[in-house]
Amino acid sequence: MTFSNLTDFTNISPNNSGQRTQPIIYNIPHCTAVSIPAKRIGEIFEKPSRNASCQYGLGNDGLIVGVCPEEWRSWCTSSNWVDQRGITFEISSSNKAPYELDKVAFENW
Repeated sequence: MTFSNLTDFTNISPNNSGQRTQPIIYNIPHCTAVSIPAKRIGEIFEKPSRNASCQYGLGNDGLIVGVCPEEWRSWCTSSNWVDQRGITFEISSSNKAPYELDKVAFENW
């Protein structure tokens, strides 16, 4: 399982499609729409009922959780085409439009 050496800890999600079928060509940020720590991001995606995941969760605490290994396709964007080709990041953010990313989380991205 491949994770960046910047990862502070892992919480592997069961929500993935296994081995990628396409090369990685994108970094894909996505906001959480709630300001939360990395541990909570990992906990959210560990539930099979969530039907979602990402490669990395960047928390408002400055920590990074590895959720889905880079060689696996995460379920982040609802697009197989996009998820097959991207490293996906859930980034802690405000809960109101325009959903500004938490400064400390953004600086880790």
